[in-house]
Amino acid sequence: VIAPFDRVKIMYQTDATRLFSWRDVSSTMRRIFEQEGHRGLFRGHGATLLRVVPYSAISYTVFDPYKASLRQNVPGFGDVQVRFVAGAGAGATATMLTYPLDMLRARMAAHCGREAAYDGYTHAVSQIARTESVLALWSGLRPTLLGIVPYSGISFSVFGTLK
Repeated sequence: VIAPFDRVKIMYQTDATRLFSWRDVSSTMRRIFEQEGHRGLFRGHGATLLRVVPYSAISYTVFDPYKASLRQNVPGFGDVQVRFVAGAGAGATATMLTYPLDMLRARMAAHCGREAAYDGYTHAVSQIARTESVLALWSGLRPTLLGIVPYSGISFSVFGTLK
């Protein structure tokens, strides 16, 4: 439901010449639809869908071991602190392992029509690896971690506390 709006948001985030207004958002969505059809509104969303399952699986798989390790190695931490740090670690771990899909989503969504640099995920990965390096698949990871660490820590600690 929100994927078309997410695509337009990324286009605004990556193009400093775009000035935001609701009218411009509407015309951008209309232009995407006219140039690329219905599927164009979801360009880059496949990577989001491919990322969600492994991201969640990794987060929930490593949370309990991180929590157990913290309880053993940092006995002064209370339950909320343990859940926060374990949750932050779980989010960071999942983000690092699935980040290339997040980066691909942004790059695929950022461009419209003929200006699109990639015609699919396989082409995008090979092009990025060849022209920029394999490490470019993790470009932007650090600022992403700055956001996910507190978010994931708060999410896990609040959920555990309310539960």
